[in-house]
Amino acid sequence: MIDIFFILFTIYLLGFVSFVIFFKHLSILNDRGLFVSKIIGLIFLSSFIWLLTLLTPIPNLAYVWRISYVIFVFIAILKLLNTAFRKEVINFIISKKMQILFFEFIFLSVFFFFVLLRMYDNNAIGTEKPMDSMILNSVFNSYYTPPNDIWMSSNKVSYYYFGYWIFAGFYSIIFSDTNNLYNLSFALIPALSATAALSFIFNFLPSSKNYQLKFTKQMILIIITPLFLVFSSNLYGFVLLLEYLKIVPLSFLSWVHGEKYVPIKNFEYLIPQDFWWWWKSSRIINSFKNNESLDFTINEFPYFSFLLGDFHPHIISIPFFITTLLFFTSYFVGSKYIYLSDRRPKISYLFTLLLILFIGSTGFINMWNLSFFVLFTFILIYFHFYINKFQLNAFISSKFVFEIILIWLIGILAFSNFYFITSDSNLSYPFISLNDITTRPIHMIYVWIVPFCIILPSLYFMFNKYINIKSNPTLLKTKSNLLLFFLFVITSTIWTVVNILISEQSFAQLLLSLMFFYVFFLPVFFLIYNLIIKTINKNDSLKLSYYLLLFTAFILLYLSELFYVKDIFNNRMNTIFKFHYQVWIVFSITSGITLKFLLQHNYKKITKIIFSFTIIILLTSNIYFVTTSYLTKIKESSNANPNISSTNHLENDTNKYKLIRYLKDNSNHNDVLIETKGQSYTNDSQISSESRIPTILGWVGHQLQWRSNHDEIFDREMDIDTFYMSNDSKEIINIINKYSITMIIIGPNEIQKYNINSLDKLLHISEIIYKNNDYTLLRVK
Repeated sequence: MIDIFFILFTIYLLGFVSFVIFFKHLSILNDRGLFVSKIIGLIFLSSFIWLLTLLTPIPNLAYVWRISYVIFVFIAILKLLNTAFRKEVINFIISKKMQILFFEFIFLSVFFFFVLLRMYDNNAIGTEKPMDSMILNSVFNSYYTPPNDIWMSSNKVSYYYFGYWIFAGFYSIIFSDTNNLYNLSFALIPALSATAALSFIFNFLPSSKNYQLKFTKQMILIIITPLFLVFSSNLYGFVLLLEYLKIVPLSFLSWVHGEKYVPIKNFEYLIPQDFWWWWKSSRIINSFKNNESLDFTINEFPYFSFLLGDFHPHIISIPFFITTLLFFTSYFVGSKYIYLSDRRPKISYLFTLLLILFIGSTGFINMWNLSFFVLFTFILIYFHFYINKFQLNAFISSKFVFEIILIWLIGILAFSNFYFITSDSNLSYPFISLNDITTRPIHMIYVWIVPFCIILPSLYFMFNKYINIKSNPTLLKTKSNLLLFFLFVITSTIWTVVNILISEQSFAQLLLSLMFFYVFFLPVFFLIYNLIIKTINKNDSLKLSYYLLLFTAFILLYLSELFYVKDIFNNRMNTIFKFHYQVWIVFSITSGITLKFLLQHNYKKITKIIFSFTIIILLTSNIYFVTTSYLTKIKESSNANPNISSTNHLENDTNKYKLIRYLKDNSNHNDVLIETKGQSYTNDSQISSESRIPTILGWVGHQLQWRSNHDEIFDREMDIDTFYMSNDSKEIINIINKYSITMIIIGPNEIQKYNINSLDKLLHISEIIYKNNDYTLLRVK
């Protein structure tokens, strides 16, 4: 437990230091950045050290992180020595004391909620946890920047690794061993995400003086936002309740899912007992033909990700994604910059530097996040153009356009070593392709009903309140609306024509999808677009931020139905997964604002009854799913000695564990080991990952996903096979020299796969330095 205290103390101190340093420069925010100060500190410190170790001979070692951390603390102390500044900071903290206590209570509650889960489900095994652990260890152990890939010796990590860099580096400030790195870092993510959501709603909730809320009501709306983000789910909990209560026939549930519905075999006190039953909640969107899947997708949402426990970029990025949205919208919309073309509002240039770091690192943490911010940027530029009445001269000379482009360019250039050198991918030309299948409308409702049930009524009522279409019959014929209709018709028509030619869907299914586009997406676009126009005319910049974010989210949702990014899988699985994930985050952090708008209306009694009944059903479904899945995960993962070490499982494999401990204590940065090639989604390559010594090739399938040069990967596969199977000493020595191999592992995998009965062929070029009942370790002479 002392490790938990140290990690909390260090993150709180970093947050306070960041708050002090940037206090004067974030005056545009109601909280002066206080509630995202931990996130600011992580980005600023990590970016500083990444650039420092990249551009200078200074190594990426723990002492560099510690010295940098101490320097940041010292800068904050120097600033606090100024009496006037210190009084201003203290007065601000006192004025926000209730909010601070409340927000920190949320942070700690969420943190310990997931610490408890990680203490029971602590092992970094199963799904892609070994991969995540490997990248964390690669970054933690790497002497140089960019870090070396432990699973592909002499190569740099080509995956977007900055999120791993942030947490591995931060952890190295306190600890020298990585046993607890995975679980402590993981528990911080939902806690930081919750505070980022709180900061967002705190800065955007009071949209005008007319709508100021009482403290209690405001706090209720504020707390809904992090709860929605961290603990909401789709409709799967409701489906389970229907199944348990036997309210609907299984044939209906089969129709909903698109294939034969497999019911839960056993419930115990309403809790499903099937192993990993909650997994199905993330595999909803699909279509089938002759019992074969045509559209396998992933529909994760944050709570599912936190429950699963994979330390992936889409999870790591959540608090940074939200903070970047907060800064980006505050900078260009909240400051009313979007209204100006010939001058710049009073925004601190240190805030500009922060925004550059956040926008530049967003794709470095999770490349898919760039899609939302690029789309959001185009939308901001379009409405800036609209505000300036589409005058080309004003647009070209606009400082707004110049600065938004400049921030993007400098941000990307700051991290250009990743974007243009080490980053690799398997995207194939022309990079995007039209979908030949779309989401069934029932699945769209299944996945999105929780946010839709508050967003859509809110948009409808707000539209009716501020825009009377009956008194404005020319609204539909305005140039801007005609442009909106034109773009929608063009995109949907292209999709329709292509699908008629190539899709495996029936014509009826295609027609249903097209109807859904026009019945759902087009009206939503029309409502939000005109609310944006109305809000622009009313000069309400905070409410404008809300509508712009929703507009971007719905467009991204629509685009994921039309196109997909052509990755190695050449289908829309990842596009749906990553685009929907961003949309879920945006819907979550705006949920408090949405509810506030809903509460402003006077509804008819029947409307109140229907709405209340719907909310009760969805809330019950959500609480049921979250509670039962959490208890199930703890029960399935429970061990006799709960702790936060991610390498606990190795102690059950005593001989492998002893070998890893030996390697940790008796290796250096120049060592390279050879072992059998690792297969994805297994415990292969664990020795290299946990000992932090590079191997020739680990998790082949993932290396193929991360790198475009597949020939090198196949060559390494062949060389490993040759090394263990060949009796030609010259051939073996050539492979040793080719990869600078210093250590050779002979263990159960190697003996079984290559039928090794003797070490004679290796003993004249190496010597045994460690041996136990399962493993023999040799060092090359």
